[in-house]
Amino acid sequence: MTDELKPCPFCGGEAYVEHLSYGDDVDWTGFPEGEWTSDHVREAERRGADVRFQVTCSHCAASATCVDRDTRKGGFQSRDQALAAWNTRFMEPVARGTMYITRERNRQIVEEGFSEDMDAFYQRGELLKAAVNYTAAAFLTTKLNGTAYSAEPPLQGMMGLSFPWDQAFWKPGTPRRMLEKAGALIAAELDRLDLVDRMNADDAAGETPDPEGGAS
Repeated sequence: MTDELKPCPFCGGEAYVEHLSYGDDVDWTGFPEGEWTSDHVREAERRGADVRFQVTCSHCAASATCVDRDTRKGGFQSRDQALAAWNTRFMEPVARGTMYITRERNRQIVEEGFSEDMDAFYQRGELLKAAVNYTAAAFLTTKLNGTAYSAEPPLQGMMGLSFPWDQAFWKPGTPRRMLEKAGALIAAELDRLDLVDRMNADDAAGETPDPEGGAS
């Protein structure tokens, strides 16, 4: 079996194999905190530990695991089983590019704090304008420099000055990185439109609209 792990099906993040060790009276001296090698696994089992495995996303912490109904222990009994469970997908994504956009959208929400509630205030096309800026910058960079990143005009001068927010938030990069940001900003605008639709439906039903999508 190949050791290659597919990207996370939820956010596109990189995954890793995680060990789960069970044993109350096991001497854990000399074992590292991070991922074990096969030698560590064999030594742990020699010392009487029950070692199991699961695969976890390093970005969103989604995992492929199982629980033994009798012992209530989590994890697969072999590394190959954990890899197979993680790599088995009901349906593969249509394109890997959508995973990159999803990962960036999740990063903007989790790390930058740009939640749906905040995006609801951008009612004058700011999200779309920012997406256009990054898309146009990616086009100019590709046309002038190929796939390399260049901070020289006209990239900064033309695109950065028309950015809808403070210049501190304008962060151009490689064409790939800017397209990820543009796609995530378009996804944010779609989320905002969904919120508007829900609020309009609540209003039509005679209920007080709630920014979080409920009613009061």
